[in-house]
Amino acid sequence: MDKILYRKAFFERSSIDLKKTDSIIILFSKVILIAVSVSFFMYSLTYDYFYHEIDSYMLPTISMEYRRSIVITQDDIDRARIDYPELYEDVQDFSTLRSAGLNKCSEDKWISFYFPVYPFACMPAKLILQLSGLDQARAFPVTNSVMLIITLFIVYRRLKVSPFGKLAAIVLLIVSPITKYIQYISCETMLFSLITIALVLYQSNNYRSSALLISIASMTNPTVMAIGLVMITEYFVGLIRNRKNVRVFSSQNVLNTVKYGCFYIPCLIPFAFNFFMLRTGNPTAGGATLSFYGQRVLSYLFDINFGFASFAPFTLLLFFVLIIVSVLRKKYKCIVYAGFFICPVLAYSLMIFINCIAIFCSRYVMWTYPALVIGIVVIIEDIKIKPFLEYAAFFAAVVSSNILLSVNSTDISCFTFNASARFLLDNHPGLYSPFYGTFYNRNDGYNLSHLAQTPSYYFSSQDNYLTKLLFKSTPEYKKQIISQLSGDPESEKYLKDKLDNIPDDEKYHYLNISPGGTVKLEKKNPQQLGIISEDKAVFESEDPICIPSAQDSDHEAFIEFRSEPCVLYKVDIEYDQSTLPEKTDNVSVSLNGNCSSSDNNYSQENCCTYFINSEENRASQLKIENKNDTQVSIRNIKITSMKNNNKIMNIRDPFTTQGNMAESVSAFDFAPESFKYYKVTVRIKNPELIDEEDELFFRMSYQSDYSPYIPEHELSEAENTFNIYSGDMTLATSECMASITGKTKNPVIISSVEIEETVK
Repeated sequence: MDKILYRKAFFERSSIDLKKTDSIIILFSKVILIAVSVSFFMYSLTYDYFYHEIDSYMLPTISMEYRRSIVITQDDIDRARIDYPELYEDVQDFSTLRSAGLNKCSEDKWISFYFPVYPFACMPAKLILQLSGLDQARAFPVTNSVMLIITLFIVYRRLKVSPFGKLAAIVLLIVSPITKYIQYISCETMLFSLITIALVLYQSNNYRSSALLISIASMTNPTVMAIGLVMITEYFVGLIRNRKNVRVFSSQNVLNTVKYGCFYIPCLIPFAFNFFMLRTGNPTAGGATLSFYGQRVLSYLFDINFGFASFAPFTLLLFFVLIIVSVLRKKYKCIVYAGFFICPVLAYSLMIFINCIAIFCSRYVMWTYPALVIGIVVIIEDIKIKPFLEYAAFFAAVVSSNILLSVNSTDISCFTFNASARFLLDNHPGLYSPFYGTFYNRNDGYNLSHLAQTPSYYFSSQDNYLTKLLFKSTPEYKKQIISQLSGDPESEKYLKDKLDNIPDDEKYHYLNISPGGTVKLEKKNPQQLGIISEDKAVFESEDPICIPSAQDSDHEAFIEFRSEPCVLYKVDIEYDQSTLPEKTDNVSVSLNGNCSSSDNNYSQENCCTYFINSEENRASQLKIENKNDTQVSIRNIKITSMKNNNKIMNIRDPFTTQGNMAESVSAFDFAPESFKYYKVTVRIKNPELIDEEDELFFRMSYQSDYSPYIPEHELSEAENTFNIYSGDMTLATSECMASITGKTKNPVIISSVEIEETVK
């Protein structure tokens, strides 16, 4: 008995009018589609857009429109300041791009890191907005919303399942983070849409159109082609099964196979193009690795912070249960849909950047999610499941996803734990022990997190005590942990005993500390570690300050004081106990300029300490911003300048530039740590000889495949003092090097270089 007859018989036994029920479901589906379409489109026009690899997506639209080329030049950057003024007003050339996701073909020509399929799709909207005199950057979110709307209507019209199956597919696709990706200037929404439509067409036996769409999608990310490989495999399996009726290598079969294969040709175009321009098949090939491959696969599936389990754990569980039930009932269509879901996960798990720029969940997870949804509704349609079980499963999947989307929708960042993970780490740390690279990434902000080795500490957001520790077990790192943590004698003894019981096997280990117990460990601040010591108090006030909540337009307070350039300041804030923030992150402290709090912790029950580096340009205001939903009362504030006790480099060998504008370089080894500030002092003996045309710089650089930030400061005075920020040193593929470089008319004498560590 097929599914339709089974449903009809069930409703007849239940005395329910099937036609009337289906009519109500169809009407409800139409109402949802119209409401969602309007809301998606309005959302794309009104809400702020955000971006990361913006240059790989926006600059190709300029080159394609004005030069009919996908190769980017300086002219395109100049034109971008006209077409996208808000996003490119400060961009003058290649070196000033914010996220230089471009590959260099020559000194003055570049190509997008991704083959520009997505920019091409956004061109119609850009041209319409351009003719209308509107913000052309809106072309990207508008295109995202239109693609999603078209996708949902195609699911409704072309998916060959019951009306309830269509409704389930539409709602499950909507109840996902894809709505957050509408405003993201990136290709994820396009991939989500193309994969969804391709799977719908495949289910309705439109194999060639499905193959073409998957091939086009894979032009942006080749791992999408894993779905195409499943399609090709099923095609050849079908040929072999049909060999009794038609010979496998008959002329008709060969001709049909060639025709079918032609629809996959687009996936080869980026490889040919990149080989011609860069002599490499694909720019992402260098980022593939088999190291800890199994952990990465499991993370994409089950990690509650960025995997499918972050928003659809019940949907994921339902999919695997249906696969098992379907196989037990000898319904093997499920194997194909299991392949559509699992194979791309296995493919993109090869990539190093497991945690890269996740908007709620991993970007890869987002565009693979349709395979999960379409697979569920198709498998349910293929096997006999009682309608009330189908309804119950759908209800549970939607409700669970809605709850997680609501809970985890706050404080979303690609370098922080979401609310679910924080809850477990705060209260039950033993229940969440992710792949160690994920922990480093979310806890410490590392990009190539699998390369990190130093101990990583998670402190409860409730009381700031240690609940989870990750470290590579060596005697050196164990000593470092003991030296960096403090507590009462019993807590310190407990820590030492636990570390002693773990073998020195150079493997990564987690250590969990139960919250609310007698063991209370805190991280020593830079002053306790001896890196810095107090110099003098520069501001002290006992006048109370009340800062309104974040909903108020005036939720900031400013403290006037005279700060010195390139000085580390300690800011002690005593809060009123009744309005003490639950988390120190809800109150930000910064100096005017581009300064931000670099370390903060509760030193007492209602006191918090911040360490802040000032910039080279003098700042005169300390800004305190309240991000809480309630007002914050501050009893008093004390600002103290700090003195460095940790000079890690003091080079006193004089260096003289060659003069006559000849290139001069004096390099010296420098091994900074990730995400730390360093104060650099370069002294010049004869600065009066420096001419306006001279080029004399202090540079910190290191080799990398991923274009890291490289600090550079121009030298001109007798004593040049500045702060440098190391960034993510895991990106380095060789040791870091600091150097004095430049060209001067006259020989200029560099008498000394000093580098001091400040704080993270």
